[in-house]
Amino acid sequence: MRLLIALLLAVMMLVPAGSAPLEQTRLALEGLSCEYLVDPLGIDVAKPRLSWLLTPGPRGRRQSAYQILVASSLENLRKDRGDLWNPGKVPSGQSTFVTYDGRPLQSGTRCFWKVRVWDEGDRPSPWSRTATWSMGVLQESEWYGRWIGLSRPAGVKEGTPLPFPWLRKTFELRQKPRQATAYVNAQGYYELYINGRKVDDHVLAPAVSDFSKRNLYVTHDVTIKPLINK
Repeated sequence: MRLLIALLLAVMMLVPAGSAPLEQTRLALEGLSCEYLVDPLGIDVAKPRLSWLLTPGPRGRRQSAYQILVASSLENLRKDRGDLWNPGKVPSGQSTFVTYDGRPLQSGTRCFWKVRVWDEGDRPSPWSRTATWSMGVLQESEWYGRWIGLSRPAGVKEGTPLPFPWLRKTFELRQKPRQATAYVNAQGYYELYINGRKVDDHVLAPAVSDFSKRNLYVTHDVTIKPLINK
């Protein structure tokens, strides 16, 4: 018994004086996502759904309210200006699939967002990290151009394998663009290179689809990659 008491005293002495009990640990957020994805590009849902996770905490901890800020620029978001959407403090425990309900979003719009929540004692959390998403091509009328590739040689039956085409376009930019987005719509798998460098590490993209019903496209943000000449 004396040994047990001595061990308990030793454990108590190891706890730093003034340490905050578990119940006082501050609420924080993680796992921000938009339409199931982390910082996605090319979202084609007019009103995307936003989600987040609460970090582990003591028993009984829960979210009692939230506030989301969605801005058109990182600068606005850093100044807590939700110029696209700021619903204010919303009394709700919902933290998944919160539907965006701000200004109508246009094709190609880049959105920056963050969220904070209040716990069961109405204590606010710090703002979350900054997350982002971009909109894809929302209207069919915004697609223009024509298919490019090899034509089927005369006398060759449909379904016969043809040589794989490499398509190249050369152009020069007067200055580095503020934002550059590539929307690639290919009938079959593709690889995209800019200045001789592959823009991603994807293989077998885009996903397989029935071309008689739909044709998928992939969005690439080539602004921040070391692809465009400085």
